[in-house]
Amino acid sequence: MGMPDRLLMLRLSLVLLLPLLGSACEIAGVSCSRPGIPSVVAQVRNQFGKPAAIGSVVTIRKRGYVLTREGFHDSLRVWLEDGHNEDGVFELFAVKPWHEDAYIRQVYVLGDACGVVSPTQVDVTLELLPGAPPVRQVVLDPNAPFLDCSFPTPLTPHVEADDSVSKSVTWLSRDTAIARVSDGRLSCGSKPGTTYVVALAAADPSVRDSLEVEGIGGAYGPTGPFGTAKPHP
Repeated sequence: MGMPDRLLMLRLSLVLLLPLLGSACEIAGVSCSRPGIPSVVAQVRNQFGKPAAIGSVVTIRKRGYVLTREGFHDSLRVWLEDGHNEDGVFELFAVKPWHEDAYIRQVYVLGDACGVVSPTQVDVTLELLPGAPPVRQVVLDPNAPFLDCSFPTPLTPHVEADDSVSKSVTWLSRDTAIARVSDGRLSCGSKPGTTYVVALAAADPSVRDSLEVEGIGGAYGPTGPFGTAKPHP
């Protein structure tokens, strides 16, 4: 290899190494424009190995730092906030109606000064209490989308119940002139105001969940009358 080729290889090596050296300097604390935020992904399952995160509440704690999140999907991701971007050992609590509370004393959460931080995976098992009823929960996701009433919005309730029990629900609206649910689709009426839509477990109507819906009757957005939905307080 001649001298020009060697110089070319040296230049290429420096080009490849400089980004890595820059990252190392940032991690060492020289500068950091994009701090990484650690997170914990709790894979919550019942004693039969089935997903059980929906309807559960997970709390991450370390000394005076406490962060709580509710589960509305098969796994529950908790982002650590308020400057907790370093390695640390946290406690994890998981609770759910009609289940034994779960407690993990030591969860080793990975952190970093800069860049994207890979989430810490935690397996959590929630066991049913003896004598738990066959229908235990109805859960509506409170992160309901913006309601454009010219396009009825589907609502997907989750029914926590035994395998042999129906998972269907019936719907009620406190004021159908403001909002109503038909075939699982939420739409706004012509009357402005606030009301609640309720999902009741067909197998046990005493088990239910609700969303507060604000309809803006005659007002029109870009494509039609609109409103918003938020969880029951």
